Formats: sequence, C-alpha cells, structure tokens
Amino acid sequence: MGMLDTLTSPFHRPPAIHGPATAGDAIGIPLGIAGLPPDAGLCPAGSLSVLVLREQASARQISLATARLFLQTMPTAIVAASQDFMDHAAAFADSKNTVFLQLANACQQAIARHGMQRILHELDACGATEHHALLLRDGQMLFDWRNQETLFDQWRTWKHWAEMQHAPVLIIVEDLNGAHGLLPLLRGLGNLLPNMALLDVSGDTGLLTLERWNEQDNSGQRQFGLKRLPGEETLVADGSEISRDRQLILDAPDQKRVIATAAALDGASSAPEGWTVVNSLAEMEAACTDLVAATLLLHTDGDGDFDDVSRFIYTMRKAHPHTLKIIVRETRNKLRYSNELAFLRMGANRVVYREVSFSRLLQLLDELADQAFNRPLIDDYALAVKAVAPNRVGGYLQPTAFCDEVETMLARSEHIHLMHCLVRLPLLSRVPHLVALQACRVQRPGDVFTADHGNLYLFLYACREQDLEQILGRLFSLPMTELFSAHIIKPSNNLILSVLQRLRRINDAETLPDYSSLMPNQSALRDQPTTPHAAQEPQKTAADILPLANDTDETGQPAAVSRRTTWPAPLPHRTVGNASSERSA
Repeated sequence: MGMLDTLTSPFHRPPAIHGPATAGDAIGIPLGIAGLPPDAGLCPAGSLSVLVLREQASARQISLATARLFLQTMPTAIVAASQDFMDHAAAFADSKNTVFLQLANACQQAIARHGMQRILHELDACGATEHHALLLRDGQMLFDWRNQETLFDQWRTWKHWAEMQHAPVLIIVEDLNGAHGLLPLLRGLGNLLPNMALLDVSGDTGLLTLERWNEQDNSGQRQFGLKRLPGEETLVADGSEISRDRQLILDAPDQKRVIATAAALDGASSAPEGWTVVNSLAEMEAACTDLVAATLLLHTDGDGDFDDVSRFIYTMRKAHPHTLKIIVRETRNKLRYSNELAFLRMGANRVVYREVSFSRLLQLLDELADQAFNRPLIDDYALAVKAVAPNRVGGYLQPTAFCDEVETMLARSEHIHLMHCLVRLPLLSRVPHLVALQACRVQRPGDVFTADHGNLYLFLYACREQDLEQILGRLFSLPMTELFSAHIIKPSNNLILSVLQRLRRINDAETLPDYSSLMPNQSALRDQPTTPHAAQEPQKTAADILPLANDTDETGQPAAVSRRTTWPAPLPHRTVGNASSERSA
C-alpha cells in the first residue's frame, strides 16, 4: 500500500508493443484526437495542461486515446479513479516505466487534511520521477471548488510542480454538460493554467477549443471542428479551424463548395461554375456526405413549405459541424417573421429576401464563406416549432380571454426571444366602441384585440417594433386618425404583461362589455390552423439582410420602452365603404 490509504499502490501490466521514449527526452505529447495540426493541443514538457471534457462518451474515449499516446511516448504516471480506465490503459503500458495510482472517493477529504502536496508525495513513493509524464484523469475529484482561496493554492501547487518536471503534465477535468459549473472557475485561474482546452460534443460533431495553449496568442482562441467516425465513439478532426472570438473559419477543405436547389437559382442565367445543383431537399441531403464548411443554398416559397424546410435545416445543422453554412432564399412568397426567426434558430445562417438579386446573392455567399454558425441550437425540433407557432385564435376576444391568450403566447415563445407588440389605441370621444372594433381587420392567427371603456388593445404576434408603423395602417378599414387620438406601443414582454395586469384589474373591478356576439366576421378565424399562412409583413429590402435583429438586452428581453404617438385632431368624419351603417350601430 502507498502512504495514503485513499490512493492504491501501483500495479504492473505486460509491456506495450511500441516502446516509450527514453527518460531523458523532454518532448511534447499531443491530445488523443487524430488529424489536428501538429502545433495544436501539444502538451509541452515542464508546463501544466488542463483538458475540460463535458460529454460522457467522448470523455472516456478521448481520455483513453490520450493516455495511449502518453504511454507509448515516454515513461508515464497514470492517475485515475476508474479501475476500468486503468485496466484499458495498462494494455499500452511498459511495465518497467509506468506508474499507476488509483483515486478513491475519499481522496478529496484526505487532500483537505494534508494538502495537495500529499498526492505529489504519493507519486514519488510509487516511483514517479521528474522524467515521467503525468496524465491525471478525474481531476475534478481533487480540488475544493467551493473555496476560492484554497482552489488557487491547490492549482498553484500543481503549476509549480509541473514546471519542475522534464515531461508533460495533463490534468483532465470532467464537468458533464457543465452541470457543476467548473469551467468559469477554471477560467478565473488565469495564468495558473498556462494551457487549457475545452472539448464540447453534440451528436456526431464537436469542437476542441484551445482557450490558452503553449504561448498561443491570447487575443484569439483557436477552435477545431471534430467529427465522430461512423459507428464508433472515436472523435477525429474534420479539417476545419475557426477563430472562436470572431467566429471566422480560418481553414476548411470544402469551404468554397456550394450545393443549391434549382429553384434557389431564380434570376440566374446558369449555375455558377463548380456549383452542385439538385432538384429537391432529398437530393441535397444525399449530396451532403462528409461536408465540413460547404454552403447549402435552398429555397422557400413563403410559409407553405415551412415544415419541410425547417426540418431539413434542423437535420443538417445537427448532423454537420457548425462551420457548414445554410442559406435560405425566398422565391415567390415572403416568410412570416416568426417563421424566418424559426429558420435562424433551427440552424440557418441567413435568410435572403426575394427582393435581393442573384448577383447580390453571390456577393453575400462570398461574404459568408468564412463565417461559422454561432447561435445556440434548440435541442428538440418539436419544441422549436411549437415555440414560434401562435395560438389557434385571432380577431376580437373578450378582455379576460384576450389576456389569457396573449400570456400563453408570450410564455411559449419567450425562450427563443420572439418579439411581439401590443398597441393601446385611445378612442376618440365621439367614436363608438363597435365602430372601432369592426374597423379592425386582423387576418393572421395570433393577432387579437379587445377593448375597455376608452381604449382598443391590439396584440400583434411575432411583430417587431420597427415593422409596426407599416402594418398598423393596413389593419383598419378606416383611417386611424378618425378612430383614435394616439397609439401607445408596448414592444417587450414585460411591458405587455404590465398592460394585461392593468386590464385584468379594470375587468375585475367592473366587468367590461363583451362584443363577441356583434363581431360575427371575427369568430371564423379562431377555427383556422396556425400553420402555414400567407405573410402579411411589410416589404423587406436588401438592406434588411441580417442574421438576427441585435435588439435584445443581456436578459434576452428587447431593450424597449413604451412609445406614444399622438395625432392632431381629425377632420370631420368621412364615410368609407359601408362605414355609415357601422357607425349607426
């Protein structure tokens, strides 16, 4: 037994096929990811390196692959909690030059009593020298993450010890799915960790981020795309390198390749040289084998093909690295804002509006060639679709029902930061409620309105504040200046909820009138399905080509305040269409 009863004594295994380097060699050892550039992730001698793993399957595979490289390169000490891991690693070990040390569950308490030096003394007692490389798996077990001062002292001890070694020292820390929040604590250690890398894996793709590594320029972290070999857990580099801070693709084997649907070439005399043209999304998917940073250009005919296109985008984004570019081009019909946002949230890099010419599209593709997808991806497709879909309701609602429906839609779409607007419209004193209500001609599901004693309240689902002015005038059959004295816009969820609370208080104090029976033309809208519908959005221009509106604050809520527009006193009322009969009602 060793000196510390929570650490077991070393044990021996048959020699490996490939002999290790001699003890005097002071060389670097790479991480166990095949295909990385020679200078990427090379654990240097005499320096502390840390690898943070956050996905279970890849954590075991990468740890074992790295241990194999250590053991086949030079004399190595392997420290880990898992007996199974050490048994597998021992198959690659030289029995004369390898030290194994197993961590028990109580090792953290023992270190708390005796200090981090105790495990280093245990390594000495087991035969590890300054010429032994060290790979320590399950590093999260050794440190006191709750006490910042102790944590700094413990890592300072490891840094000083590593600098005295003539071989690499690698500590592997597992924080599966970030559940314990160890990454921010490690980042806060600063120069105590001269080399730190982070491995994230989602599905069959992953990213290795070198946050700080071996005199790397700290102004730009490096990222390398990874892919899982078919039918295996093994992760290898896919050939792409990204500058993490700027989200630029620095290098990729297929960066200039474009695969496009034939309909997306509208306005082109022929396909550009080198492009692959397909006739359907199924053909495009078949052509997407092993893509890394190519561009997919697909078309959408407005909201009618939303389900097929959104599902394809989501599937491609989940199956390929985030260096893959997915561009959606509107053709004949325009997308509703909520569906455009859904495409972007499901993995599209950009939506190109139908007003954009093909020549401008080519310029845009060239500009996007080195840009990686950098938005968080919703884990569940059905949840993503549900989040952007409005309730199956529209038109006039009794005040309580109005509040209930709006609150439901706000809650469901909040996590994707879908923007909505509520407009309070104070009635002119001479305008009857029914005239204003019947003049409101909303057509989209999710757009609802109601009234209290002196105001009409209009909620527009998935409507941005910058689009509202162009939309409002089209929603009434009479000029708004002849119905209302002003309009007060509530463009954020918090402001909308405050209006709903006030409306509920008014209704609780004195039940507000219900005009449902007098609004026969509005009831039919509530029976219509929510997807898809022809867009009723204002016309977009080429200047509007943006990945996402940059108008949310740090909490994700739009950084907005109420805005009031007051109109001058109206001219005498003009009868429009059949308005005279409505006014007499």
